[in-house]
Amino acid sequence: MDTLRHHRSPRWLNARMRLARLTIPQWLALALAAAAGAGLYLALAQVTLPRPLAGSAFYLRLLLVGPPSGLLGVLLYALADDRREPFIRQALFYLLRRHHYEEGAPRARTGSPRSHRFPGQGTVSRVTLARALARLRRRGHAPDRDSQEKA
Repeated sequence: MDTLRHHRSPRWLNARMRLARLTIPQWLALALAAAAGAGLYLALAQVTLPRPLAGSAFYLRLLLVGPPSGLLGVLLYALADDRREPFIRQALFYLLRRHHYEEGAPRARTGSPRSHRFPGQGTVSRVTLARALARLRRRGHAPDRDSQEKA
């Protein structure tokens, strides 16, 4: 048992191998962001600046290169993270999924499309009216046919 004393078991299911607390895809993501930043910096070095700005060209380039490469690094780092919810992965790859759109929602079986939304509006069949009147007569709320005919 002494041989397993310094063994570290993973705390998460399907945990990826880590080097200095980062997964290998995270290291690759940060290296890619750094390479993109360096490439952008070198591309901006080719731009000639007016004389008053030439002295601060280094700082201007850093200000222009830092935010895009930093955002790219954070984005790629979050894509490769295996310990958090994959919100960024889901949001980015949603557009790449296949989508199936139908022509429209199926109509209600009751006839008009509004009949299930607004039951008080629309036409009522004679059968429904006859049943409602019969129910009211049984309860004593509606006048009988004989009393209606006499009046």
